[in-house]
Amino acid sequence: MVPFLLSDLCLKFPSLSLIGADFKVSEVVTDSRKVTLGSLYVPIKGERFDGHDFIEKALTQGAQGFLCDKDHLALYEKFKEQGYAIVVCDNTLEGLGLLGLYVRESIKNLKVVSITGSCGKTTVKELSAAILANRGKTQYTQGNFNNDVGVPLTLLSLNKDCEYAVIEQGASHPLDIQRTCRYVKSQVALINNAGGAHLEGFGSEYGIYKGKSEILDDVFSRDGIGIVPSVSPFYQNWQNDYKTQYQRGKLKFFGDKDSDFVKVSKIKASGMQVSFTLEVEGQKSSFTLLLAGEHNAYNAAAACALTMSIGANFEDVKKGLASISALKGRLHLEHLGKVNLIDDSYNASFNSVISALEVLKLQDGFKIFCFGDMGELGESALKLHQEVGRKALACADLVLCVGDKSLETVKECGSKAHHFASRQELIAFLEPYLTKDQVCVLTKGSHAMQMNEIAQYLREHCAC
Repeated sequence: MVPFLLSDLCLKFPSLSLIGADFKVSEVVTDSRKVTLGSLYVPIKGERFDGHDFIEKALTQGAQGFLCDKDHLALYEKFKEQGYAIVVCDNTLEGLGLLGLYVRESIKNLKVVSITGSCGKTTVKELSAAILANRGKTQYTQGNFNNDVGVPLTLLSLNKDCEYAVIEQGASHPLDIQRTCRYVKSQVALINNAGGAHLEGFGSEYGIYKGKSEILDDVFSRDGIGIVPSVSPFYQNWQNDYKTQYQRGKLKFFGDKDSDFVKVSKIKASGMQVSFTLEVEGQKSSFTLLLAGEHNAYNAAAACALTMSIGANFEDVKKGLASISALKGRLHLEHLGKVNLIDDSYNASFNSVISALEVLKLQDGFKIFCFGDMGELGESALKLHQEVGRKALACADLVLCVGDKSLETVKECGSKAHHFASRQELIAFLEPYLTKDQVCVLTKGSHAMQMNEIAQYLREHCAC
């Protein structure tokens, strides 16, 4: 983090006002349980809690100051005479964003790229960071810090010697991306794909298209570059809606078309790796990645387009892609004695489930699909869980499901599938199959379904 004086922060952003003492901030925390001596505490309002209720606890544990909503007048009246620094704002979520923006803009010559999409964001982020690391000091979003709280915290974590920042921006509702764009201010922005996730929040596939395209509206407002997939049902929409930028070369495509800025071809997925060829600006090279599934060839093309639009060259791309292996919890293959585990339990959009099943289909031995409900699909939930069942029927030998919605998946699979009231019951049914000579188990489900518990059970009971 780049330290800064609260007085300088408030001078730059008139919507913030400083009451009480001034001090140089070198750490910002949003969790009162993680407060350290001399830190700045930012209370966040959630659905079931209000961080303002923990301000006194944060100060007791060593916080030197805090942000405070204007609605909590009594709080800053109480603490301003005790030597604490208090920054008053319209709301603390916006205040946190401005803290992140202050750090982001204090780093001279920083190049920022941003990534959104219905699935694959994290993989493209990791690939892009690996490529840009060959150009200079690179920092990027850690874990799932891609929302209204996570994006500002990522920006706050940037160091003064950072040259490239790769920021992941998630969204489950309209305007989610627009809000975080206000603080990211990227020079290049990429939509990896649009569709099949958060349908409940966006209302329709077209709603997802509009929501993801908020990142293009933002980057084009600063004459930056936007990158989107040509292998998308919204290919023509992007060309038409951003016709001026497309004609000026500011809207670029990646995919399998000859006209794409980055073209991917000759894709061959086998086991837990994928081979393909990338072509860009007259240069061409073949790659083999230790990542499973054809979709990862397109993720690599996306990362290539994103990074070469911010200053990387093709040699950087080659070195970066060569350094990547599977990410934990995301189509991660583990050999556990006789059992091979494909842990993709981190989360589940419809597209990512279909891709994971394609990977399972390529594996040797008896194939078991452990599946938990997909979330936030709205009125499409029934149809999409049925489609997963039809796909699983062709890719797995045994389908074990948990969650109310996956009952529809089981119906499509017939005698191949079983439904369970809990993960514990699923594990008990699964256990006898683990003694087979060659078994491959895929775990997949929304984060709330906690399918990682099944993956962890296999690690503990099947490892040599």
